[in-house]
Amino acid sequence: MLKAARRMLLILGLIAALLLAAPRPAHADFCVKANAGRCTYVAVIDAPSAEPCTEFGEEVLCQVGFDQGTGYWSQSLGEYVVLLPDPWVWTGLGQEATGNFAFYLNPERVGTSLAFTEGILPIRPVVPDAAQLAAQLVASMNLAPIVIGIVPDPLPGRVGIIGFPQWMWADNPAENTTGPMTRSITQAGYTVTATATMTHINWNMGDGTIVTCRNAGTKYEDRYGKTPSPTCGYYYSTQGTFTVTATSYWTIAWTGIGQTGTIPLNFTSTATITMGEIQVLRR
Repeated sequence: MLKAARRMLLILGLIAALLLAAPRPAHADFCVKANAGRCTYVAVIDAPSAEPCTEFGEEVLCQVGFDQGTGYWSQSLGEYVVLLPDPWVWTGLGQEATGNFAFYLNPERVGTSLAFTEGILPIRPVVPDAAQLAAQLVASMNLAPIVIGIVPDPLPGRVGIIGFPQWMWADNPAENTTGPMTRSITQAGYTVTATATMTHINWNMGDGTIVTCRNAGTKYEDRYGKTPSPTCGYYYSTQGTFTVTATSYWTIAWTGIGQTGTIPLNFTSTATITMGEIQVLRR
């Protein structure tokens, strides 16, 4: 692969002085590794913006095609640099390196022609977008709605009694359903940390009433009898079938790379219960 590049460049070296080089920006960042459409690593290459590319006082091509890709002349380095798209394992000149690099060919005068030696050019990481990392982190948390726990049970044939207390709770308490959860993400040596906290649950009882509970509630047990819930409860005053909707609200606070922010989220789940009255029979 490199032999073909050398042969091509030996020929180009003979005619390079006759060719005008296309101008390029004086300082250019070239993306050499992308992640999810965003540049993760760049190499910075100097080149003249209004003058020809030159080496040994002669004009050279500013861009040359190599097997590995397009080579750009770096005036300050005095080298053609091929920007590699992926981490690269390089073995040459008795050295071996693995990592994120750009590949270069360094021209040297050999008689009336140019010869080239190869090498690697380390590339620098791009500072990640902190808010984007925070969004990725939140997505990885897999936050989810609660499973509604309520008495009477939301099952066919189960009927609650008017005047008896309703208990409401999250029947699947976990980090990702009732919080809190703290996670971190690191990219290119930079870290963002986020803490997700469920702040409250709004219970729409289906009769026009909304009950706000600041916690996951307390699960009902038979031993509690007619005792009202100590954390999240309600009393129905009319009989009927009601669709209960529980909306859990979250605040995700993140910090990193010298920035902070918050991300609000909410999740909704529903259940249907039936309420009835005790009928007293007289003989």
